[in-house]
Amino acid sequence: MPTKPINTGRYLLLATDIAGYGSGDAQRHRSVQRTLVDVLHEAADAAVLHRKLWTTQPSGDGELAILPTSEPGHRLVDEFVRHLHRLLNQCNATRIEEARLRLRMAVHEGVVSQAANGFAGQAVVQVRRLLSCSALRHTLETSDTSLAMIVSDEIYDGTISQGYTTYHLDDFRRVQVLEKEHRGHAWVHVPRTFVRSEARPVSLPDDVIPVTPVPANGNEGAS
Repeated sequence: MPTKPINTGRYLLLATDIAGYGSGDAQRHRSVQRTLVDVLHEAADAAVLHRKLWTTQPSGDGELAILPTSEPGHRLVDEFVRHLHRLLNQCNATRIEEARLRLRMAVHEGVVSQAANGFAGQAVVQVRRLLSCSALRHTLETSDTSLAMIVSDEIYDGTISQGYTTYHLDDFRRVQVLEKEHRGHAWVHVPRTFVRSEARPVSLPDDVIPVTPVPANGNEGAS
C-alpha cells in the first residue's frame, strides 16, 4: 500500500525497477532492496528534492512514487538522475558483475487519484508501461550502464526540449512503446557521466525511431 494518501490531482510519477531481481536468493533480495531505498533517498537529497513528501508504493524490486507539484520536474529528470547514476556506480564498483544493481526508471506526469489498493488513473498505467517496454529493457541489457531512463512525450516536450535541463537533445532517443494496451512514443536516455571507460555502445532494438535533434521551438525533425 502507498505510504500516505493523496488527493486527486496532477502529479509527477516516477517508477523504478531493478533488473534481474528475480534470479537472486532471499539474502540478495534484502540487500538490493536496502540499497535501492538508500540510493533513492541519497539522490533525492543531493538533488534538493524531498522524499518525505513523496507518496510511494514499494514493490520489492522497485517503487512507484507520486511527487507533489512542489517538487520541480526538471530537477527530477536532471540532477536526481545524475546523482542516482553516480550512487549506483559507487555501489557497483566493489561488486562482481552478477551482483551489480542496475535500474530502469520511467518518468511521466498526469492525473492520479487514490484507490482501494494503490493509485488509479491512466497516468499510472502509462508510467508502468513505459517502465516495462522492450526499448528500455533492451537498452539496459545491451549497455554497460547502471541506469537507463525513459520519459514520456509530455516530459520530453514540456521539460527537455524547452531547455529546462542541462541535457542536449541528442542525449535522448525517441522510441515506440507497444506494451499491452498502450501505443505511443517515449524518449530513452542513458547517462553518460561516470559510465565506465570500457562501456559498450548502446544497441537499440528495431522499434527505435532515429530522430534529428530539434530546436527549443518544438519543430520536430522526424516522426
